Amino acid sequence: MKIHKVGNIEKGEAKVVRIVHISDTHMRHDQYQESIPDGDILIHSGDFSAFSVGRYFGNKERDRESVIREINSFFQKLQFKHKVLVAGNHELSFSDKNKDFVEEQLTEVIYLQDKSITLEGLNIYGTPWSAKRAVSYARGFAKPRQHLHRYWDKIPSQTDILVTHMPPEGILDLGTKTCAGIRNLFSSNDPCNICGDMHEMNEHWGCKELKKTIFKRLRPTLHLFGHVHEGNGVTVADGITFSNAAMKLEEKINVFDYYL
Repeated sequence: MKIHKVGNIEKGEAKVVRIVHISDTHMRHDQYQESIPDGDILIHSGDFSAFSVGRYFGNKERDRESVIREINSFFQKLQFKHKVLVAGNHELSFSDKNKDFVEEQLTEVIYLQDKSITLEGLNIYGTPWSAKRAVSYARGFAKPRQHLHRYWDKIPSQTDILVTHMPPEGILDLGTKTCAGIRNLFSSNDPCNICGDMHEMNEHWGCKELKKTIFKRLRPTLHLFGHVHEGNGVTVADGITFSNAAMKLEEKINVFDYYL
């Protein structure tokens, strides 16, 4: 298991907090349970649930209660000092109006919806919003792309660990292009204007405004997200460590030792 070191690594006697990051478990959480390593803080960055026609058209209140029971059951089995959950676009039965209810009912995990908490000396902020996609009915916490900056503006500047569901543009965000075959008939073979690479069957799902907010104002030590199943991995850009831990296609868990 690879452990990524972040924070004040040069300090000889720094306190070390181990952070385990998972995401996009899509109701397959039980099969991942035994592979989750020990740590101090477990963070799930959204899409615990999975889309279904019944979930979309069914009784939202009953579905919310069912999902809450599943979440509590899963996190109760895991031995961490702290456990944190941020919702994703598949949490259809959660909503801004249900925030206080969901927070109260999730007794086995700390639920962050546009909210900060300090754990082990680290300021952690969680926000669930992502861009609405025309071809997807999984639209929990999904807003038109041009409105997302309103949520990023709320993030406190003193944030050590930022947890979102959506990635920033151009960073571990390369997902399958919508209607790729048809769109390629009308597209050029020019390099991508975001990353400069050629990826005819894929496109960047991330948010440009989130990227701007992270690099120009927030500059967290660690940014955790998921959403793009093809993007699982860890990378460093301009001194900031980024983690996409989406597990739907690759069952890889990202682990960090944070040196305070």
